[in-house]
Amino acid sequence: MFNIKNGCLVLLSIVILQACGNKEAMNVTSESHSKSEDSMDLGIVLSDSQQRVAKIKLANMEQQKLGGSIRLVGEVVAAPTGFESVVVPVGGIIQSIKVKPGDQVKLGQVLFTLAGSSVIEWQEQYLESAQQLKLMQSNWERDKQLFEKRAISERQWQESQSQFQIADSKYKAFKAKLALLGISTTTMGNGNIQSVVSMRSPADGMVEKVALNQGDFANSDAVVIRLTKPSAQQWVIRALPQDVDMLSVGNRCVCTFVNGKSVETKISSMASELGANNLINVYVQSILGKGWTPRFGSSFSAQVYLNDQQNWVLPTAAVIESDGKKYCFVSVKSGVFRLTEIETLGSADGFWIIKKPLNDKVVMEGAYWIWMQMNQSEE
Repeated sequence: MFNIKNGCLVLLSIVILQACGNKEAMNVTSESHSKSEDSMDLGIVLSDSQQRVAKIKLANMEQQKLGGSIRLVGEVVAAPTGFESVVVPVGGIIQSIKVKPGDQVKLGQVLFTLAGSSVIEWQEQYLESAQQLKLMQSNWERDKQLFEKRAISERQWQESQSQFQIADSKYKAFKAKLALLGISTTTMGNGNIQSVVSMRSPADGMVEKVALNQGDFANSDAVVIRLTKPSAQQWVIRALPQDVDMLSVGNRCVCTFVNGKSVETKISSMASELGANNLINVYVQSILGKGWTPRFGSSFSAQVYLNDQQNWVLPTAAVIESDGKKYCFVSVKSGVFRLTEIETLGSADGFWIIKKPLNDKVVMEGAYWIWMQMNQSEE
């Protein structure tokens, strides 16, 4: 009985001791975890010997004058005020389209053909007005002679004159309508009526847009083709906001097209707001090559040369790139370094241009060694 009692006491003592030991172990683990979190907040700690091995050099950020260049992409578009719309003066069917976007056209060149009953009606109305005018003119001339002989009253002669003037106005109006269709009235003396008319370019220029297709019905005054003069071209570079921060009006730019043509230009203006795809339009002053004009819609690469200007910079060796972001190490205190995300505006001449300066000293050399040590400690 005594042995059993003693054995139970011994067993109970062992359980209590194990429980206490586990609690202590939990406290140690919790304390260790807390210390680890504090260490992460502070950054990575390096001894003096490790810093010597890494050849770490610290310095404050400075501003430097950077030149260099950046490569962007652009497109040839039409200036908003440089359009010339070609409309149909009367409804009809687009029988054929003779041009396509980007084509250069000359004054009077056929752009498309139009057919329809209204085309015939306008010609018939013109012929009727011509006959009516001839009759009214004959009556007026006769009544004028009669009035001079006092054979008719002045009122009768004035009525005849008024009818002649009305007939003349209608004739001129129908003649003007046919001119819009490009129909010459000199060929209609024998009743030669056209069922199809050719619509011609009102000026030299380039086709910017074809709004209708062959076989489409065009209502009266519908825009079929939009033209623009070559001088109304705009060469537009579409840039990210951080790239625009490095640009300024007057920057030299070399635009190179897919056919190998290179043209010297300069930035003439920059949009103040975001456009399509969150990009900003940068306009360059186009200098057209002799005897050559790029098509509308042509794309080009733009090598933009930056002016020498003061920028906050970090050497490329100080910047860590990871997962699409950029970082650098700053010195929190002696031997402690913290990884800090930075926002860049681009690079030039071996430096990254930094949007906002950092107050702490930055690891200018040895950053990648610290980066490797930090990744190894996390593993």
